[in-house]
Amino acid sequence: DQDIQEQVSELAIQSGVEPPKIEMPPHGLRGTDAQAFGVGKRRRVALDGGLRILRKTKPDIFNAILRHELAHFANQDIGKSYFSDALWKSIRWVIILPFVLGLLGYITLAIYLGVLYGDLPQRFTGPILSFFALMVQFGFVLLVAGLLWVRLIRTREFYADWRAVLWGVQSSLKSIFQEDVEKEKPKTRFNVFQFHPDGKERLVAIEHPEVIFKYSPMMIFMAGLLLASLFIGLYFS
Repeated sequence: DQDIQEQVSELAIQSGVEPPKIEMPPHGLRGTDAQAFGVGKRRRVALDGGLRILRKTKPDIFNAILRHELAHFANQDIGKSYFSDALWKSIRWVIILPFVLGLLGYITLAIYLGVLYGDLPQRFTGPILSFFALMVQFGFVLLVAGLLWVRLIRTREFYADWRAVLWGVQSSLKSIFQEDVEKEKPKTRFNVFQFHPDGKERLVAIEHPEVIFKYSPMMIFMAGLLLASLFIGLYFS
């Protein structure tokens, strides 16, 4: 869509960001979501087809959505998100794969020796406590690493909103988040693995931006706990 590409390029230049390329479905007028992705010269902004209508009916809302996505480029947080995602997946495989392979190898060897020497029950009763202790420790490391990862993904959205507010779209963002709050269903429980902050959280953050610049003692504690657990696991391994 050449008109939208030109408008995005103009907004990007005004914001001091290198204009990204636009990805849109060639047809269709559904959806109003946008997503920034890619680094370097491969920067892209994916737009739903429904933004074609929004651009004409509510240009201020359209600009606010684009400003938010451009803020991700200005904050240079997309590459960090890719790195954190790769790190999280690496931690999972580094912990889970050797553990599963070691467990399968132990079970195979225990069955073979148990059948060979006739003491199959004794082969499993001894190491069962060690097995559960390792499982709890590895599970704890995965949980803490996952929580840190989710926190990073969520925090980048607050910073993108904050920068978009500095670019002058605070009232439009408030309208978007207020509409999200009205649409959201009441929460029955807190989801620690919620990757995207809800409308109420983002509304509070742009009205009181000082909250996003406060360091979290809990996250610092969890990061230290994660490192300690990894070093302890390596030592005993």
